[in-house]
Amino acid sequence: MFDKKNTMILTIVAVATLLVAVVGATFAYFSTGISGGPTTTKATVTTATPGSIVIDGGGETLTLKLSAADMMSNNTGTYYALNATDSKDLTDAESIHGGKNIEKLYTIANANIKDGGSDVTYNCGYEVTVKSTSGAISGFTGLALKLKGPGIEGSGDTTTVDLSNLSTTGTTKTGTFALKGPSGNSTISAGVYLENKTDNGAQNSIAGKTANITIEVKGKECTIMASE
Repeated sequence: MFDKKNTMILTIVAVATLLVAVVGATFAYFSTGISGGPTTTKATVTTATPGSIVIDGGGETLTLKLSAADMMSNNTGTYYALNATDSKDLTDAESIHGGKNIEKLYTIANANIKDGGSDVTYNCGYEVTVKSTSGAISGFTGLALKLKGPGIEGSGDTTTVDLSNLSTTGTTKTGTFALKGPSGNSTISAGVYLENKTDNGAQNSIAGKTANITIEVKGKECTIMASE
């Protein structure tokens, strides 16, 4: 289970210094009078409200249980793991996949800006780490993760992580999201799937095995962009 809350606090310190220079002139033989009273210069400096970025997780538990029939060579397809709500109408005797080739992505993290400056954009980095908790996965052919999030390294905010040889150390993907104050938000979603490939013989080694996987989302540094 990934961390349910990761808070980043942005702090801005602005110091304004007003320098006043006074120049006097003395003449040996003449004096010059200067009319008018003293002037006052005022300076006002306004900074963006720092706010705070909070990342919390959806706490999803996904399950994929395939039968021997699902993995037959004449039954090729992609099966996505489902959460408890989507799989509640299936019995233990059925395959918990919700149908072949039906993409199922779930929200695994929400990023929110709280008490942020109005019309201020906060650019924040994040990382998603995928690990095996059941020992190193070896030769789990066809097992993969689809990850969708803003600025994630990949194509079109979507990337695929091969889980066929996932270790307990795991693999990490990074991304960047932009949150606009005062209360912007962004989401990161993921789906775990197993593809029954045409070369079914290569998948015989995964028969009767279980892979336990965790997905952890952590926030990184943020920068505050100028107001629009």
